[in-house]
Amino acid sequence: MSTIVHVAIPSVLTFYPFNYLFTQHNTTSSYFNIISCNLYFATWTCLWTSIWTLERWLVAANFSSMTKFLEAWPNRAPGWIVIFINSLGSLLATVDLFVNWPKLPERLQLGYISVTQYEWSWLLFVPAVTIPISAAFFLIEIFRVTQSDGQNLKSDRENFVEGLCITLLALFWTPTLFIATTPGGAADQVGNAYFFIWLSSIVVTETFLWWVRDWRMAVHNVMRMQKEEYKRAQEKVLRMHQHEIEEHLANEEK
Repeated sequence: MSTIVHVAIPSVLTFYPFNYLFTQHNTTSSYFNIISCNLYFATWTCLWTSIWTLERWLVAANFSSMTKFLEAWPNRAPGWIVIFINSLGSLLATVDLFVNWPKLPERLQLGYISVTQYEWSWLLFVPAVTIPISAAFFLIEIFRVTQSDGQNLKSDRENFVEGLCITLLALFWTPTLFIATTPGGAADQVGNAYFFIWLSSIVVTETFLWWVRDWRMAVHNVMRMQKEEYKRAQEKVLRMHQHEIEEHLANEEK
């Protein structure tokens, strides 16, 4: 097993960066728009296959897999990590389109001439804001002190700030998706920007719904605890009242 691991390490470390750089080259706007869609999707398929192969190798070599790494993070850290990755991809893809579309052949430039400067600014602003916010929340989980019972609970203030941030991001990404990917938008053509904007919007929405579910559960738990506390107080008052009645009856018998 050790021989296989030693042979696989240089192979994986060499193959994966090469495949990543190959994907970067073949899927940028300046290159993809003059090649066929087959090469575009085949290139991304090769990259995802290499990632899958790396995951299989990590499991076979008894290392911690990427899937387990994400699942091991507490609270909504996995969602914030995926938001960070997709937002970074959206920003890089949008910058690529913004810089390179004037260099495309004239027949391809027609799809971008109608895109206003305000739209470009908005498409760059949203992922640029999302990246530091998502990075902050998953970095908080790294430095959070684990309690003695192994739980990583957030304070009410942190939950409020997180809910406010993810709600604002959901409000940002929803119109961004429709503006960018509808006909006439900057990312209405099949390409990196199109897919990364879609993925970012989906992940932000899913994380927002995750927070809403946890918030509703927290409200439900608070209401249940208050109900139980009220019930205990009510039973205590009834016992005291019953005790007073019994004392009163005992005094009358005397």
